[in-house]
Amino acid sequence: MEEIKNDLTKYLIDIINPFIIVFGFYVILYGDISPGGGFQGGAILASVFILQYLSKPLNEIGIGKMQIIEKFFYLLIVLVPILSIFTRNIMFTNFVDPTTSLYSRFYLIIMNLLIGMKVSLGLTVIFYEFVMHERRWSK
Repeated sequence: MEEIKNDLTKYLIDIINPFIIVFGFYVILYGDISPGGGFQGGAILASVFILQYLSKPLNEIGIGKMQIIEKFFYLLIVLVPILSIFTRNIMFTNFVDPTTSLYSRFYLIIMNLLIGMKVSLGLTVIFYEFVMHERRWSK
């Protein structure tokens, strides 16, 4: 009976994960005009990795690679606002020309995406570090 319950859990998580991913990106992309944004969407996307681990704990992911990618997103979060020095001669503002129609949303969408990816990877790494710590101490 326990084996059937585990198989059902794995199956349901595999079905639910694509919907969670779409919802996470929806929250990120529409965070500038509705409640949500990069942090909230990133937390939703991190739940996909956590659910994946809970359904299949033997599947290991590369925490080191995730940490490197997370640092890359952090660097982009810092560098993208600096682009405005070259395009508008003002630091830490929208780098898109204000006369374009994309002006109001483009910068916020880019920043929300970068923050969402960084938060997603960061929360996933934190979760996996807790799991690895627990494994080390339980032996």
